[in-house]
Amino acid sequence: MFLLAFIDLTLSEIVSDIPHDAGAVVAYILLILFVGFTVLGSRRGKSSSNA
Repeated sequence: MFLLAFIDLTLSEIVSDIPHDAGAVVAYILLILFVGFTVLGSRRGKSSSNA
């Protein structure tokens, strides 16, 4: 039953339900930056600093 509700949704219905105000856009940008830096940092490996 729960799965059928997701099958009936289209991409335009999903996108139309996402908040588009300025606060939400800032939150989305910060989330994308956080994920990007996390992925970038995990691929670079450990730095060779002697701190």
